[in-house]
Amino acid sequence: MSNDTITSRWTCLFFGMPCTFSAPILSALARPDIELVGVVSPQSAPDSEPFRLIRGLRSRATVTLSGQASHFAAPRYMVRDVNHPRLHAELASLDPDLIIVACYPSLIPAEIVAMARVAAINVHPALLPRHRGPDPLFWTFQAGDDQSGVTLHALSPQYDAGDILLQATTPIGPDESLPSLERRLAQIGAELVGRLIDDLPHLPTPIPQDGATATWESWPRALDREIDPGWTIERARRFIAGAAATHGPLTYRADQQSVSITGPAGPGVGHEIRLRDGSLFVAWRS
Repeated sequence: MSNDTITSRWTCLFFGMPCTFSAPILSALARPDIELVGVVSPQSAPDSEPFRLIRGLRSRATVTLSGQASHFAAPRYMVRDVNHPRLHAELASLDPDLIIVACYPSLIPAEIVAMARVAAINVHPALLPRHRGPDPLFWTFQAGDDQSGVTLHALSPQYDAGDILLQATTPIGPDESLPSLERRLAQIGAELVGRLIDDLPHLPTPIPQDGATATWESWPRALDREIDPGWTIERARRFIAGAAATHGPLTYRADQQSVSITGPAGPGVGHEIRLRDGSLFVAWRS
């Protein structure tokens, strides 16, 4: 649907935490054919209340549309219990055409998903079905992947398991950091959301995920931050460059040697770690 021929607006309900990944996707909803009717964030509410509506405060974003700065505002819902019937009744009253989720830590209940007249989708920073779960960028670097991407998929009863609607890939630089990749994926996610809205009421043909190739990873544990001597130099280097600064300390243990890797060090400061295809000098603090 072209913005030049808009005759109506799509009502949209957004779920997400304030973070690097979700912010550009929320900003992508500031367009003439979208009416943002609510922004739902996981926040503390009074113990007796499942959610708190900020009536006097508006969730605000600024983006550039056709060379002009554009603003939008929507009520904010600070949610303690996403499964509470009172919250469901409140959100149903908003009558959303679309539900868009980006970086929301809880599974969206089926009762909320069913409220979307057109589509309820999640924007996931990985190439599903690979790297399902709550911290996909860590696992992307831990696996030594040389590419990543963003997947728009239908919400489903399981995390990150719904049919794929749109997907885009991007290469990962050999020394790229997690924050750098996250910023790029956020922009890709915003572009995919824009593409999906442009074509409404038509949706892309849904593609079921291949469960046989799916991977699920939870929050990383200390063991997941270890560099195995059986890794290749390339995998270890990508993991250190990508995740040490955000998820460190990473550790390496072999031949009675233990190295803790937490962040960049000065020239000539570091450690040599032995891997299956050679040695890697790690110029990072320990």
